[in-house]
Amino acid sequence: MEPEVIPVRRVEYSEKRWLLLTAVALLNFSSTFSWIMFSTVSNYVDSFYGHESAVWFSLIFMGVSIPMGLAAITIGSGCGMGTAINVAAACNVIGAIIRILSVIEFISFRFGLCLFGQLIAAMAYPFMMFLPAKLSAEWFPPPQRAMATTIGLMSSPLAVMLANLLVPVIVTSPKDVIILNISVGVLCAFVAILSGYATSEMKNWIHRPVSPLVVLTCTQSLHECLSNMPYVLLMIILGGGIGMFNCLYTMMSVILCPAGYTKIVASACATLMITFGVVGSAIAGYVLGVTRMYKEILYVTLGCAVLFGLIFLQLTRVPGIPVLLFFFSGLFGLAGLASYPVGLELAAECAYPVLSEYYSGFIILSGQAFSVLFVFIVKYYAISLDSAEIVSGPQVCQLGAEDPINLPKDYSASFIIISLIAVALVALLPCIHPKYKRMEEEMSNGEQVEENDKKALKSNFFSCIRSDSPEPEVVVPQEVIAPQQQPAEGSVQELCD
Repeated sequence: MEPEVIPVRRVEYSEKRWLLLTAVALLNFSSTFSWIMFSTVSNYVDSFYGHESAVWFSLIFMGVSIPMGLAAITIGSGCGMGTAINVAAACNVIGAIIRILSVIEFISFRFGLCLFGQLIAAMAYPFMMFLPAKLSAEWFPPPQRAMATTIGLMSSPLAVMLANLLVPVIVTSPKDVIILNISVGVLCAFVAILSGYATSEMKNWIHRPVSPLVVLTCTQSLHECLSNMPYVLLMIILGGGIGMFNCLYTMMSVILCPAGYTKIVASACATLMITFGVVGSAIAGYVLGVTRMYKEILYVTLGCAVLFGLIFLQLTRVPGIPVLLFFFSGLFGLAGLASYPVGLELAAECAYPVLSEYYSGFIILSGQAFSVLFVFIVKYYAISLDSAEIVSGPQVCQLGAEDPINLPKDYSASFIIISLIAVALVALLPCIHPKYKRMEEEMSNGEQVEENDKKALKSNFFSCIRSDSPEPEVVVPQEVIAPQQQPAEGSVQELCD
């Protein structure tokens, strides 16, 4: 089947796009917070729900997102962005309600019930794989796309940072897990209400996304992605980077406690990773929007991220050097998170005209697969310390001297394996020779795009709340319609939710 050829619709971008971006960012925030909150106080969670329950609550998020990812991509491309947002918000709040029910005292299977709640909530996470990229591609002009993608994506690491800051303050004993579940449930309910309002308002906004001349079907999109060697390499490399980052902040307190570092140090390391990462992402997004140097920026950021990450891994085994841990965790976050939105924008260029659901979705699926792999390596190749080492060592993993659940382990072998994988992935970077297809398409229609982009850039976040703002006028330039594919009147396909 040949790709469908349709006319390009050029528009002035709706000022209400900022409200939609806010809803997507908060949904991403709440979903990630639900994922990471238990791992920040793993010993209290293990005491409340059972042995190694905190790790299982995190793994279920990573594992479910892989099979659910394809379903999320299908819903997003077939039913529209509004439906995808609503489904994600519903799964998020239902999972939160089930987690609240799991803390009831007379329930004997509280671990299984909470795990089921995490499973339902995890179904929301795959929708976060493509929503930021899809939103920026369809609702924002080219100069704002990198920044919009960054805002949508960085709400996830921001959730990790706040989880590491707030959860240890809230949970100071096993019973405080009850307060944690209720608090997160309230957050998820608020986000669901906001998402529902934003998507209902979408129907009242006059908006037509900028569309490529060629629209690919699902099968064609799969083939285009998986047969595109630069994209496949990018998917593997970025997936490995995402997996390493996810593994570190998921297992931070677990890998630091054998060397005598408390939850405060672990939370500080995770917080510095995210704080500097947000700064790095903002800088990278701005530089990318100005220079369009996708490949060069990715080489620098990802290469530095792996270097600093490997140094940090080795330092976690050395007691008494918290300052060095803080320094290299910040550098790792600065470079690592900066490479994330840059990589997604480069994927958009390589995979064009594939829809954003596919090119961003496959990368995040790859990241989740690597996350599961790295967490498995950390757990499987960890060596239990004998009783003499536990007594004489600096470990702070156990809640008490007689705690049989939170035993410290040696992760040296695990770190060596992860380091070798990371170096191998970075070695693939020079093999990527991308072709900037989307940029070439936009330059071929540059006059109309430039005119609309300048008008769109005059609007900002605060203009989306003005009720008297005029609705944008749809502009359909006939000269960009593909030759010999002039559609009959009334047959133009509407490409909006």
